[in-house]
Amino acid sequence: MENSCEAEQIASRLKLALPHLKFGSLRFWGEWFGGRAFENAHKITDCDARDEVLHIQFDGDESLYVWSPHQAELNRTVFSIQNAARVRFEWFYYGRPKTGQNRYFMDLTRTDHRIDVKSNDDWFTLTLRPMHQEPAVEFVAGMIDGLWDGHWG
Repeated sequence: MENSCEAEQIASRLKLALPHLKFGSLRFWGEWFGGRAFENAHKITDCDARDEVLHIQFDGDESLYVWSPHQAELNRTVFSIQNAARVRFEWFYYGRPKTGQNRYFMDLTRTDHRIDVKSNDDWFTLTLRPMHQEPAVEFVAGMIDGLWDGHWG
């Protein structure tokens, strides 16, 4: 695994942890998905990586893509990725049919000392203020049964 990219290493380790993961909430550069802490609950169902892009899939057909992830950490309550070039979360509008027109995204790109946000939501105006000092991705919950605490460099 020495020659593999960090995204592949994170995916491999996260796959090993899948049987132990519970539901959690997502936060991107300090901003909770949905607006408030623990407003949404997600369960990771699978993950893979290709060309420095980590892809994490969730139980509601949501997808999280993380470009050039660095410094992943997994402990009893948090799976986090400290740094990334870009983070994109895609989901279907909850309660509507799962069609292309109901597929939404939030795309956050790190540039210098700021995070630029794009979204295709059409039901409210995003007022996000992501902070580049915060972890790029956090999956927060009482989420792990009997799993190690570990930092992935």
